[in-house]
Amino acid sequence: MIIDMYNLGKAFVESGGNLGSTDLTEEQKRLAFLTELHQVGTPLFVLWLDETGTARLDQQEVQAGQSYRLPFIQTAPNAATLTPVLKCEVTSGMKALTIKRTLNQFSKLASMEGDSYREYFETIASTVNAKTFRKTGEKSPRTVPNALSAAVADVVAQKLSGRAALICIASDSEGLIWPGDDKTFLSWLLTTPLRTSVYGSPTESKEICSVSGEKTELYANALLGAGLNFVNADFRGSFSNLDMTRSWQRAGVSIQTADILYIYKNHVARDFFAEIAGSKALVIPAANAGAEARGRFVKDMKRLVEHGHTEGNEGRILEYLAEDDGSVASVTLLWASFENKFNKFKEATGMITHVLPSRLAKLNRIQTEYNKSKHLFYPTNSDYRRSLTLEFSLLKDLTRRPGGSQVKEQNNSARRFSVLRETVAAVYHRRPMAPDSLWRQIAQTARAYVLMLMTQPPDRSVVYQLQYEGPLKFKPKTPLTV
Repeated sequence: MIIDMYNLGKAFVESGGNLGSTDLTEEQKRLAFLTELHQVGTPLFVLWLDETGTARLDQQEVQAGQSYRLPFIQTAPNAATLTPVLKCEVTSGMKALTIKRTLNQFSKLASMEGDSYREYFETIASTVNAKTFRKTGEKSPRTVPNALSAAVADVVAQKLSGRAALICIASDSEGLIWPGDDKTFLSWLLTTPLRTSVYGSPTESKEICSVSGEKTELYANALLGAGLNFVNADFRGSFSNLDMTRSWQRAGVSIQTADILYIYKNHVARDFFAEIAGSKALVIPAANAGAEARGRFVKDMKRLVEHGHTEGNEGRILEYLAEDDGSVASVTLLWASFENKFNKFKEATGMITHVLPSRLAKLNRIQTEYNKSKHLFYPTNSDYRRSLTLEFSLLKDLTRRPGGSQVKEQNNSARRFSVLRETVAAVYHRRPMAPDSLWRQIAQTARAYVLMLMTQPPDRSVVYQLQYEGPLKFKPKTPLTV
C-alpha cells in the first residue's frame, strides 16, 4: 500500500500537477510540491547584488507558473529562514530577531569549508549584508545597516493590501536567477539536514529502500515525518508492537521516498477520499506494470485529480476507477483517523485490499440497471428513492439509529463499522458471508425507529414520513408504503 501511495505521488510529480510549466527538472517539480505554493498576484520584492556591490530591490507580483521559482518553507517563530525566499508582513514587516538569525545563517553557510554550495551562499550572504541599497526608481544608492532590513522596511512603507509579501534573493547581478532556478541551491535544499531532520536521523550505512529500490541512507521516522503516522506513538522511534504484519506502518525509507509520500499526502490524497460503508476512506489505486500502462496511469491520475475539484464530482472516485482502461491493477481502501481536514493520517482502523476495477465496473452496471428500474416498491420520484452506489451509502442509513445523543455511542461503535466493512468487502471480492451480523444491525435500527414512533404524537415528522414517503402523483400505479 505504501508503494502504491509512492507511485501515486511520483506520477503526480511527473505530470507536473498544476505548476503551469512542462520543461522543469524532476528536482524542480519535486521541490515545488514540497514547499509552499504561492497565489498569483502575491506582492514580490526581488533583491539582488549588482556589479557595483549595491543591493537592488525591484517590486513585482507573482505570475502564473512562477511558484516553483520561489521555494519557501515555513520555520518556527523567530527562527532563521531556511531558503532565500522570505515572507514579510505588509504592516509589521519581519521581527528583528528573525532578520538577525537569517543573516547569521546565510553567513554561516557561506563560510563552510570545502562545501560545494559555499559559493552560492557567499552571493546570498553578500546580498543581504550589503551596506549600499537602491530600489527601482531611486536615482542613487543609500547607506543602510544591511540590505535585508532595508528591503523589509521598504515593503512596509508600500502600505500594501493583504497579509504578507515575498522577498526573493536572486543570485545573479541582474536579479533574474531566483532560488528555484539555481540547481546548486536545489541540490542543497533537497539534502540538507536543516530540512530532512523532520525524517529523523539516517542509518550509518547505505541500505536498500523497500519502496524506491535505491541504495542509500534510510530514515526510520520518515513515514511519520511525511505525515503518514499510522501507528499510535507518543514519541519518535517507538513501536506499538513487533508484529511483522504491521511493519509497513513504520518502515525505514529514503529521503526521496519520504518526499514523494509527503507530496502524495498533501497534494494527491485529498482528491481520493470517499465515504464508504458509512465513514471516510482513502482510495489508493495501484498502477499496472509496464511503461505504457504507467504512462496512462500518470495521465489518468492527473485527470482524476483535476476532475475531483469540479462541482458535483466529489466522492465519485470509485466510479471513475470503474471506467479504467487498464492503467490500474487494483484498489486499496484504507480507513484511518484523518484529522485537520485530512492533512494528518493517524492510526489505521480498517483496510480492504485488491479490489479489482473490473469488479467495480460490473457492480456499477448492476447498480445502474437497478437505479433505472421501475417497481411498485420503489417510488419513481428521485427525491424519495434511494439509489445504490459503489460507496454503499445505503448501508450507513440502514444501520444508523435515530435518537440523537442517546444513541451516539451505538452509531459510532467499532462493531457497527466493522460489520459494514465486512459486508462491502464481501461484495467487492464476490465472496459469501454470513448475513446474521448485518441483519442484527438492521434489526436494531428498525427497533430504534419503532421506539421513536411509539413515543411521539401522531402529528410528528416520523409518523408523517412513514405514511407519506411517495410522490403526490402516482403513475400508473400507487407504490406500496410502510
